[in-house]
Amino acid sequence: MSLTGGERFACVYRLRGDEKTARAMAEDLCVEQTVEFPLDLIEDGPIKSEVIGRVEDFQPAGDGLFATRVSFAVECVAGELTQLINVAFGNISLKPGHRLVRIELSPALAAQFPGPRFGIRDCGGNSRPRRGRSCAAPSSRWGSPRRSARSSPAVSRARGSISSRTITG
Repeated sequence: MSLTGGERFACVYRLRGDEKTARAMAEDLCVEQTVEFPLDLIEDGPIKSEVIGRVEDFQPAGDGLFATRVSFAVECVAGELTQLINVAFGNISLKPGHRLVRIELSPALAAQFPGPRFGIRDCGGNSRPRRGRSCAAPSSRWGSPRRSARSSPAVSRARGSISSRTITG
């Protein structure tokens, strides 16, 4: 019996500590970000083999740091952006020595979360405010009727400009 379709997304973390400590942190992260339950109490089966995160790579990153790449089943996100953020850096953010470096979206998640609706440029990428280019469409209810942000030529040019499948922080 399979619980997932097999597609996974990955997160890259930087962990601080000696190698033994960092490896333990990576394994803890896999369980904490998915089932939040003691691993030794979970029976062998699809929960252990498919749902719990997997350490895909573990490398020294210098100066007491280790880089680890952990993959998670796409189903853990449940189609919600907030759940994606929670799986990537929820409870583990409360523990010292963990830093989320990058989220690598799977093809399905990249299609579901393509980026800002109006492009990065129009959603805070510049420090100067631009008239008539907000991320919310203006409403005639609060003043004179104006052309909506959706029909703005500048917004139309920006739409679809997000092509990255990796979120870096």
